[in-house]
Amino acid sequence: MSPHDYSDGMIPDGEILRQARLHRRAGRQEDEQNWLSRLTAYKRSDIQALQRRKTDRVFWNALDECLDFAALWPGLVIGNFRRILDMRCPDVGVTESGDRERRADEI
Repeated sequence: MSPHDYSDGMIPDGEILRQARLHRRAGRQEDEQNWLSRLTAYKRSDIQALQRRKTDRVFWNALDECLDFAALWPGLVIGNFRRILDMRCPDVGVTESGDRERRADEI
């Protein structure tokens, strides 16, 4: 699991997602699904919708780069993912560093 103590059974959404992504990275799909099943159906559907959209791969890549930093994840609120879905504008979401540099040069 993680270095955090969740003995009260209340595992934060961010830690659940982190564990699921770690299992995905390791190719353990069943374990990934077991972790995701701890989330509400609403939150799981938001995650699935973001995973299906090709424009949000940069978002997932950015999150995956932070997987080894366990202390960052408990504060992640998956309920806010709905805002990303509702934007329907990939330029507003996370962009690759090369894109930021290019856009800065264009200004």
